[in-house]
Amino acid sequence: MKVELLHYAPKSPEGYIAMVMRRTRETSTIADIQKSLNAKKGWVETLVRLAKRKKHYGVFEHITYWFNIEQVSRVLTHQLVRHRLASYAQLSGRLSNIDDGYVIPPLNYVSNSKQREELRQFFETRFLAQFVDYKWLVKKGVKVEDARYLLPNGQYTCIMLTLNARSLMHIIKLRTASEAHWEIRELAGHLWNLVKPTAPTLFELIPDDI
Repeated sequence: MKVELLHYAPKSPEGYIAMVMRRTRETSTIADIQKSLNAKKGWVETLVRLAKRKKHYGVFEHITYWFNIEQVSRVLTHQLVRHRLASYAQLSGRLSNIDDGYVIPPLNYVSNSKQREELRQFFETRFLAQFVDYKWLVKKGVKVEDARYLLPNGQYTCIMLTLNARSLMHIIKLRTASEAHWEIRELAGHLWNLVKPTAPTLFELIPDDI
């Protein structure tokens, strides 16, 4: 799995959230609000925590993050795109030939290591066979968009994700839970680790009801 934070805006997320918080409470100009925020040390962090404590989550929607996600399965992306308050651009199976990459489940719940390796090899054998059949169909003139019907859910795919901080926090909260599927739980962990440095106060703790 490869996850990249491509961009985020504004460049000072917590300062912007604090400014939005003040905007909802003051008639001062934005310039004066910014000046007052800069004048008082720790005021930005205080306002971000206040927004979380007061459940004023709408102010987080003014912050946007862009991610590139590669080497994940379609099992994962089928779950991810259920989060509708986000924008996605995924590799097209109609417009591109699919490579042989695939995700094999870790099977950690199988305690016998020999049996676990046997099962892993079975997954790999079946994956490779499906890719061979896929390429054979394409070589025979079957359109890529039809040949892909043979491919497994475990095939590699890549997807770009754009969403606001509130939606991101919601995904992180749901998908890092112990009952979440292992692959999307791994993705959520990567997302969280990538955004923490951009806004440490905002992402230090995800509210339960976000």
